[in-house]
Amino acid sequence: MIDDGVLDRSVSLLEELYNRTREGKLSWLDAGYDTAPDSSVPFGAKPTTHLGFRTQSGGFVLRIQMVPNEDFPSEPDYFLYIVSPDTDVIVETISNTTLGPALDRRTSDGHTPYILLKQIYETARRQARHVEDVLDRVLESLRQT
Repeated sequence: MIDDGVLDRSVSLLEELYNRTREGKLSWLDAGYDTAPDSSVPFGAKPTTHLGFRTQSGGFVLRIQMVPNEDFPSEPDYFLYIVSPDTDVIVETISNTTLGPALDRRTSDGHTPYILLKQIYETARRQARHVEDVLDRVLESLRQT
């Protein structure tokens, strides 16, 4: 069971991270992929896991990742990792799982912690992959066709 003080600070951190991300005050980058060996995959192919997106704040690396949930395919799990940049050690994990007792809380904007995690992830993804620029370029190309 997570301590109430840690739970409150975790929800506050998510709200601040959501606001700063939405305001464009954080620079999100793609965190890359982790390749794990799997003997069940033929011809030496290795399954990969997307590690999500990362930014920095307070001297720590923040990495947000979406993980499919087999029980609820339309509701993936989201994990925010606070990582020490010197040792690559995960100092804290904030997720819809760890925030269980607080998932019914609402921010001043009416968002639950789950929605905050989802919105941070989606905004980080769009920023890291330059989605707006890509859409503009494709749209411009289509208009010229």
